[in-house]
Amino acid sequence: MQLVIESDGKRELVETPELKAETSVQIDAFRKDLLVVKDASGEIYAIENYCPHAIQTLTDGEVFGSMIKCKKHGAVFSLVDGRCIGNERIGNLKKYSASVIDGTIIIRL
Repeated sequence: MQLVIESDGKRELVETPELKAETSVQIDAFRKDLLVVKDASGEIYAIENYCPHAIQTLTDGEVFGSMIKCKKHGAVFSLVDGRCIGNERIGNLKKYSASVIDGTIIIRL
């Protein structure tokens, strides 16, 4: 699978394994640790790869529906808008624009 990451007019091309429903893949691009996630319905999301609660990576987080659950302490975040579900004090995930064009995932930072 091809991903194109765009930032300030520059582009990086990244090859990754195919994403299945409710899985994610970690990407390093433009000095950012990103997580690209495919939800249960096939929608693609791009988020910074850390939980704001404990600066824990979400690489091993559980993806279910359109949410991701931090493996360390169980915080659940919406992939749609990045907000923490049930505990607003934890903070929200940083989200990036993600779209699929002709089978290529485009992420804009």
